Amino acid sequence: MPPKDIPIKLPTATSAAPTPQNAFVPSTLAALGHPDVPVTITEGDGEPIAVQGISKAFVQRRVEGLKGVHVEFTKLKARYRRELYELKLKYMELYAPIFERRAAIIAGVSEPTAYEVSAGEALTLEDDPDAEPLPEVNADGGKADDDIKGVPQFWLHALKNHREVAPFITERDEEALAYLQDICVKFLPSSTPGYILSFYFAPNEFFTNKVLTNTYVYQDIVGELGDYAYSSVEGTTIDWKEEKDLTKTHESFFDFFSPAAPLSVDQMESHGMTEEQLEEHEERVDLDYQFGEELKDRIIARAIHFFTSKVI
Repeated sequence: MPPKDIPIKLPTATSAAPTPQNAFVPSTLAALGHPDVPVTITEGDGEPIAVQGISKAFVQRRVEGLKGVHVEFTKLKARYRRELYELKLKYMELYAPIFERRAAIIAGVSEPTAYEVSAGEALTLEDDPDAEPLPEVNADGGKADDDIKGVPQFWLHALKNHREVAPFITERDEEALAYLQDICVKFLPSSTPGYILSFYFAPNEFFTNKVLTNTYVYQDIVGELGDYAYSSVEGTTIDWKEEKDLTKTHESFFDFFSPAAPLSVDQMESHGMTEEQLEEHEERVDLDYQFGEELKDRIIARAIHFFTSKVI
């Protein structure tokens, strides 16, 4: 006679700090044996899990053993994550001259070399074999459209071309982001894993800050999926000029620099937050975190592709 269906009650997911791959992955158990000897095992939220099997004691022992096996995997995964972080620190130093070169061309401090232009044209032809060739200019770069310096509003357009960032940029934000000269990421030492996002602005009519930063700190533990869990983020107090505060009356891109902090269970209780308020707060925390991760991992690294809309 075929085995009977095995009823399983999955454990309930609990609220957790967001991670780059924050998803609830339930654990299930199905020990197949003699179909006429059902047993139950307490797991997850305490509700019994009915299992077709041999002996409850044997199955429980095996379940604990499987957890022990997974502990070894988790140790290796944590080691991998920490070594990967060290590798990122190494390569960020190697990337630095490339990003500095990019910033110099964007700002108009220097012109691209013939080799750089040729390499860029080759990529353009790979994407579009019918692309129009560049107009000829003098060997020294010529006047480059007379008074136009560098690549105006490069970062504004790169951000606007990101499908998930664009909705947060208002028309007024665009006026301020037109002064954005560069966005950089710097990783914190491995003893305190995390990173700093720095937005560099030219003098403008909106605020006096030359640099706006967000500092993200990870927990010094590796989560279930092998990623660092989010611990905290510290933004920047923007020194708005009189009547120029873009965040005062409406939602703004610049709210990003006043990020929401994750709350502990005690903080949630002391704040007396309703379930709806708590959900909104957690969504804001997750949004701030994911935006920071997207800037760190994709937008800064592939800024030219976002500017040209090769990726969105």
